[in-house]
Amino acid sequence: TPESVPPHALRCFSSCSSWLPQRVALRGSHWQSSLLGVRTSLPVRAQPKKKKKVDVKKEQAQKERMKKKLKKLEKAAPELIPIEDFITPLKYTESNRVRSLPTLSPEESERRVLLLKKWCLFKQKQDEAEKKAIKALVESQQEALRELQLESEELYQAAI
Repeated sequence: TPESVPPHALRCFSSCSSWLPQRVALRGSHWQSSLLGVRTSLPVRAQPKKKKKVDVKKEQAQKERMKKKLKKLEKAAPELIPIEDFITPLKYTESNRVRSLPTLSPEESERRVLLLKKWCLFKQKQDEAEKKAIKALVESQQEALRELQLESEELYQAAI
């Protein structure tokens, strides 16, 4: 027996059979097993399932039915949505407020102004980054087209 394995561990392994499921001590919750626990799943020794014999005629008939259904769907005009569904009723668009807004303290109004300024700065930087990325992509595309023109005029014309 190796000296690195403690004797109580050997007793546990010698008494348990490897092909029987064993209980593993759980840590705190039911979905986490102990890291020191023995693997408890049974080995799977089943043969793979046999393939079903495919009836070619049935498969062809099913494909044809699907094609017919697709053609029928393509021929049918798209269902139009009534205009009334797009019109918002006036009772929802009226701006009659029931509650009045509470008066804000000077600190709160200052905080909101600063927050709005930070948001504007963030969106401005984001917009500049997007424009810079698009510009870089366009420039690399133009460079690739120039290189393609140097290599082959036919490929360049086909690419344009």
